[in-house]
Amino acid sequence: MSNVAARLLFRALSGAMMVPAGDEAPSNQSSAASSRSDLMHLQGQFSNQGSFGQSSADMDDMMLDSNEDEADWSEGEEGEEGEERDDEEDDLEDEDQAAKEAAQQELRKRIMLIQTDSTLSPADKAKKIQELMTSGWSQRQQQRVVQPAKNKLENRRSNFDLVTDADRQPTYFDAANGILGCKHYQRAAKLQAHCCGKWDTCRFCHDEVSDHNIVRNLITTMMCMYCGTVQPAAHDCTNPSCGKRVAKYYCKDCKLWDSDPRKNIYHCNDCGICRIGKGLGIDYFHCKKCNVCMAISLEGRHKCIERNLESDCPICGEYMFTSTTTVIFMPCGHCIHYKCHQEYIQTSYQCPTCLKSLADMTDYFRRIDQALAQQQMPEEYANLVNQIYCNDCEKKSHAKFHFMYHKCAHCLGYNTKVLNTLELHQLPEGAKMAPAVVAGGQAGEAIVIEDEDEEDDEGREEEVGGRQEQVHQEERRRRRSSSFGTRRRSSVRLVPQSSFWCHLCQSETTTTLAGGTMRCETCNSDFIEEC
Repeated sequence: MSNVAARLLFRALSGAMMVPAGDEAPSNQSSAASSRSDLMHLQGQFSNQGSFGQSSADMDDMMLDSNEDEADWSEGEEGEEGEERDDEEDDLEDEDQAAKEAAQQELRKRIMLIQTDSTLSPADKAKKIQELMTSGWSQRQQQRVVQPAKNKLENRRSNFDLVTDADRQPTYFDAANGILGCKHYQRAAKLQAHCCGKWDTCRFCHDEVSDHNIVRNLITTMMCMYCGTVQPAAHDCTNPSCGKRVAKYYCKDCKLWDSDPRKNIYHCNDCGICRIGKGLGIDYFHCKKCNVCMAISLEGRHKCIERNLESDCPICGEYMFTSTTTVIFMPCGHCIHYKCHQEYIQTSYQCPTCLKSLADMTDYFRRIDQALAQQQMPEEYANLVNQIYCNDCEKKSHAKFHFMYHKCAHCLGYNTKVLNTLELHQLPEGAKMAPAVVAGGQAGEAIVIEDEDEEDDEGREEEVGGRQEQVHQEERRRRRSSSFGTRRRSSVRLVPQSSFWCHLCQSETTTTLAGGTMRCETCNSDFIEEC
């Protein structure tokens, strides 16, 4: 019996036995009889052909074939729907890509029109191109919802003498312990803004909800939060029935009140503001050139940079001269917020301003020596040399080509940047080359070859060739020096290693052996070293 016939019979059987939902099967005898007669008719036809099997196994086979065919048909439908969805997504991606390319072409055309406009000066051209390139960002910025300021200068009070009940309500630094103040300061005084007449506990509270800032030196009026008396700014309340001191520390120049027992505050006339500390000549001194107060231990021992603190933090961008966050001075002389510095040094050892090393990097540079000694550059790069500039010693020199690290020939550090790439024969005469670093000695050791003296006239050997040749040359030098007692041309340092360091992860790691190569277990990099 063919599969078509089997499916017809199975569907006939199914149709005879299935009852639509909500219908009653016994109520329509004629329909059931008709279905049975159709079924018998089909069975007779199949019997006459000699293809109809009466056994239950044959019937099961027919039902299984039918189910498989229907499943195939269903899967085909689903596959077609999936392909249609994929096609639609591809079409959308193509449309987006086409739109981006069209926008880029239009942008190029507009830039070319500006460049070819002879009526515009170079400065005007640069300005128009800048505006064109940032137009999309400017539109997005304008669409951003900005929280309106609650206290606008245009709504300044007409009568500064009017004090409401809300103004007289005390605020607290610690309400549970009854400590008056705000989240910024402990004090029992409110100040009246000279600009808008609003009463706030401190200038920061005012500026956070206003579209303008207080100039604190211009504040003249305060309110005692003990008795609610409005009076000229002072250290003590002038109300005879109160007479309480509103803060432990008060500065009449800065209009600063503070009762925090953990703080020592002093006023520096040269800075023009109050600073944290016991005072000038005690734990701080003022550097006239830097125009900033520094720890007294730095007097005569820091690098002066004119008006150093009058700049923004290179990490967060906050103006540091009046910042309430602790500011520190790095070895290079530049300043930075202490918190920003602590986060920054987790990923970099260079000053974010001048790129000098922030600490003694000798150990780190030694690990780089070891890594480079173990993993030499391929032979095809042996004829290339990089001209480099050292950020630490601020000198130029040359070093063998490398993808990542280039050693300064003067200070032997790796805090360098590449200026140019040359072939070895293009080196200028007398060019200063960094000392070679090759592998040698016991396992896990590196030999750093440093030129110290040249007593013979053999000439400077070209640093070209494989690692083995360099090791042999060094060994011959060492033997000649020990045999004749003469001064060695090169010195040798053996650097022992004890653990593994990954230069990609920038941390100590464990290793795994993959394909005959030692790799970092964390990032699977082979740029590792034993240290």
